[in-house]
Amino acid sequence: MSDADQKTYDNPSNTPPPEELPYADMEPEEFPDDPDVAGATESGTPG
Repeated sequence: MSDADQKTYDNPSNTPPPEELPYADMEPEEFPDDPDVAGATESGTPG
């Protein structure tokens, strides 16, 4: 995380824009690192 990003989170009055909010407005498919999503995809895929 860069200094600019860190200052954003350290300063409560400086609310980050929606695109900086982690997972808030994302669909489950957007983050394959999620164990539930990854597990369901891998076990549900015929191979």
